[in-house]
Amino acid sequence: MKHKHLSLEDTLPIELRIRILQAELEQIELDLSRLNQSQSRIVEEISHYQEVLAKSKRHSLLRRVK
Repeated sequence: MKHKHLSLEDTLPIELRIRILQAELEQIELDLSRLNQSQSRIVEEISHYQEVLAKSKRHSLLRRVK
């Protein structure tokens, strides 16, 4: 395969494509960060409600035993 020397005009579309891909990657990384934050918040909420439910069940069980 012969290496072709690209002129400045030929490299501009390549540089533009690289910048576009870098911008897309940055957007994906921002989206991923937001999704990770949402995931953490939801996991915390689930844990909280599981604890509330467990306490409620224990409390209900104690009332039945009395």
